[in-house]
Amino acid sequence: MMIRLTGAIILNLILVIFGCDEAPKNTASPKITKEISPTTNLTEQVDKLNADLTILRDKMDSISDDYTKLKDSPALNLTDQVKKLSADMSKLKEKVDSISTKVDSISNDYTKVAFRVMALEPSNALLNTEKEGYAIANTKFGPFIITKRGMSQYLDGYKVKLGIGNFTNATFKEAKLNVTWGSQKKEFNITDELSSGAYTNIEIALAPAKTEEIKTIQVGIELSKVYLKTK
Repeated sequence: MMIRLTGAIILNLILVIFGCDEAPKNTASPKITKEISPTTNLTEQVDKLNADLTILRDKMDSISDDYTKLKDSPALNLTDQVKKLSADMSKLKEKVDSISTKVDSISNDYTKVAFRVMALEPSNALLNTEKEGYAIANTKFGPFIITKRGMSQYLDGYKVKLGIGNFTNATFKEAKLNVTWGSQKKEFNITDELSSGAYTNIEIALAPAKTEEIKTIQVGIELSKVYLKTK
């Protein structure tokens, strides 16, 4: 009776092994190129590989449990079938390790792409007006430094002097500042040009404004006309 039961277990294990061998063949390895792929494609690739990895791990755990039962059974010595099962387990583990490596690689690429996309997307500078320092405002042309040069009371608000540092090799005219403080938001025209590789000082009036509302302000830059030097 024990021998028949053991034979049935071995037959089931062989069927599981054949099922495991087919899954990786149908799993296409994603091609990773040097070009920036859309972050949504990378996310789909990572999700698919993670799903395949979970299936393989579950199958490997099942085979490992059955293999242990066979090996410890007093009615059965290690036969050629059990040895083959052990070899198949080793192959399956190699496939799991391979997929894990691919998941790690794609995850790293996804992180790099995400950071590069974030750097290219326009974003406001979050400037603390209570202390010296600077913040970065990203634009479609590159980053700009925003610094606080001074602040004084003005009517029911404050005047804030800002320094705008142009990192780029281009000069910009008719730029605009979008400033947010408290629940207020206002657009300011920059009359002076933003010269390449230099700071441009401007002064803006934030009113109405309470002291606690301007401890931190958001500053965004909107660029339109760009000029480059000619040789």
